[in-house]
Amino acid sequence: MNNYRPKLKSKNLYEVSNFSFNLLKKYQLFARKNFGYLAYQKNVNYLYYLYQDCPETNGFVDFRVLNSGLQNKVVAGCIHRISTSLLNTETGDTLKISGLHNLMIDKDHRGQGYMLLADALKNDKIFFVPGVSGELENFYKRIACYTVQANWFRAIKFSKLLPTLKRSFRVPVSRVEAFNAFYKLRQKNLKFLLECNEDFNTLIQKDFNSIKGYRIRRSFLIWRIFPNISPSQSGYTTRIVVHDNDGFIAISLGIRKNVPVLRVVYSSLYSQTSSDQLMQASYELAFELGFPLILLTSDCDFIKSSMKTLKFKELENSPSIYFCSKNKNNLPIKHWQLLGDYGFDEFSFNPKG
Repeated sequence: MNNYRPKLKSKNLYEVSNFSFNLLKKYQLFARKNFGYLAYQKNVNYLYYLYQDCPETNGFVDFRVLNSGLQNKVVAGCIHRISTSLLNTETGDTLKISGLHNLMIDKDHRGQGYMLLADALKNDKIFFVPGVSGELENFYKRIACYTVQANWFRAIKFSKLLPTLKRSFRVPVSRVEAFNAFYKLRQKNLKFLLECNEDFNTLIQKDFNSIKGYRIRRSFLIWRIFPNISPSQSGYTTRIVVHDNDGFIAISLGIRKNVPVLRVVYSSLYSQTSSDQLMQASYELAFELGFPLILLTSDCDFIKSSMKTLKFKELENSPSIYFCSKNKNNLPIKHWQLLGDYGFDEFSFNPKG
């Protein structure tokens, strides 16, 4: 009697692999379908920014995709991972960590995201998750070693009509516009930067000197705050740093769901007065440059107080922010804001690319 049974061919045989440029077109189809047609996630410049420009990158080994099918494979999911190292200022120890974002599963392959999460657990001893909610949060809760106690704020206000129309049509902020918008703020002894220079290095050093415990490295901070595209060469800017020679805030400019957004990416503050002035500056820049929506997530008490003064709305049921580890390492770190949302709202990545 012949007991042979033919193997069943599954149309949805899944595997997790490194991204390669052989998969680029399939990945871009996946990104357009699931992130949106104009989403920055599909852009080659964005991938180069993450996996070539990052000073501590492991390259495309960090970019993991979920493939489906036997022969004509399609990209069914992805997760962007960015490697960095943390330095303990007191002991000199270093710790490897990954920031996870853009976990996405194709609408036709729901239920397979656990494979990408299991892959992250296997490859990363500790990782950072910038904001999760819903069913996915239950997974992260089980392996969370530290929860960032941050508040999420937003303000929706009228901004100048012509700049707002330009931003809505995805015209980036020009260098000239940035200088003109900042003219009023100069009267308050505030300064701004469009690219890294010695003034910014001084601000960074003060920020680093104030930290006890783990912090990121200088090169990683600069990479996160200032894209490689120099505004003096390109004529436009996606990042602005506002400072008062003491504290500073870093701002990103871009589009989210077709709405112009100004977002405070990072803050380093040492007094309530400084916080009030700098956050008021972000408010005024949003008005002048055409950004009706301002977003901010922070665990800084100074900023929380400033938000009340400026009447920002605090979001209820906001996403959670976790450090996760199989070993349950306790890892509070001031620079958590810079470990995720790497392309959030930026004009840097041309949507036509």
